[in-house]
Amino acid sequence: SRIVSGSGTPNPNEEDWMPAIRKRAENGSAEAQFEMGTFYELGFTSIPADAQKAMDWYRKAAAQGHVVAREGLEDLSREGATLSPNETLKLTTRRASRQQLSSSAVLRAMDAKALDAIKKMKD
Repeated sequence: SRIVSGSGTPNPNEEDWMPAIRKRAENGSAEAQFEMGTFYELGFTSIPADAQKAMDWYRKAAAQGHVVAREGLEDLSREGATLSPNETLKLTTRRASRQQLSSSAVLRAMDAKALDAIKKMKD
C-alpha cells in the first residue's frame, strides 16, 4: 500500500517536506531514519517500496534504540516465511502501526512548512 492523500493523489508539496525528513535521517536522527524506513517499506508517492532500503533505514534507527524500527526490521526479515495466523495478524498489526506513525510524521512536516509560510507572510 502506498501512502497518498485521501484522493489517491500525491501528498501536497511533498517536494517541500520530504527533503527535510531525508536530511534529518542522513544526519543521524533515529526518528527520521525510522520514517524513511517506513516510506520504503510501504511505498510512498515518490518512493517505490523497497524492502532492502527499508531494512537499511530501520537498522540505522534500531542501532540507536528505536524500538519500532527494530520491530520493522524483525518483521521484514520474516517476509516470505510460513507464519501461523496469529503471527500473520501480529505482523499486519505492527505494519499498520508503523504506517500510522509515518503518516503522523508527514503531517508534522507539512504543519511545520505551513507555520513557516505563515511566519514569512507576517514578516
